[in-house]
Amino acid sequence: MWSSPLTRCRRLAEALTPHPILDDRLLELSFGDWEGVLWDDVPRADLDRWALDLYGFAAPGGETGASLIARVTAFWRDLGEGSHIVVSHGGPLRVLIALAEGRPVDLANSAPRLGSVTVFAR
Repeated sequence: MWSSPLTRCRRLAEALTPHPILDDRLLELSFGDWEGVLWDDVPRADLDRWALDLYGFAAPGGETGASLIARVTAFWRDLGEGSHIVVSHGGPLRVLIALAEGRPVDLANSAPRLGSVTVFAR
């Protein structure tokens, strides 16, 4: 069992197994200075710049979508064969599902529904 170290994921993982493996590569996209800020309080021009470049734009102090894809792809490569349970956030799960299905990652695709389970073979 693999989990993002953030509490909302870790607690679920710990309810499923006593000692999940916590991996920072499963963290959600870092929004830097936008973390905890209401979307209405982020300058509209900045949101528009992000929407136009989901892969290259980073909020101040945050990371780009390309960086998210790179770290989740590294996790995927290290995962190995067999069955695995991964508890994570919408962004990393969106990337993992695309990788598992052998298709390009599209950050504009919807993330899996909150609390959903996706099963795929590795």
